[in-house]
Amino acid sequence: MCLSRCLAESIDTSLANNTSTQTPKSLNIFVAEDDLINAKVISTYIKDEGHNVVLVNNGKEALKQLSTKKYAIVFMAYENAGY
Repeated sequence: MCLSRCLAESIDTSLANNTSTQTPKSLNIFVAEDDLINAKVISTYIKDEGHNVVLVNNGKEALKQLSTKKYAIVFMAYENAGY
């Protein structure tokens, strides 16, 4: 699953850049998903992995939110309805 691989790669990068023995901190992950079922599955998976998730349901909300804060990972559909 792409989501698993992307999260694992981000954590691996965080570990590689971390010279101390601390565990990696949770990532702030942004998800733009207009399908309610997909949004619930994705956000549950991210939270279960110990990360923070910000979820919006359309492209317009995504652009507004992305202009206010930085995220470690951004997941957006190529075509997001509502923009």
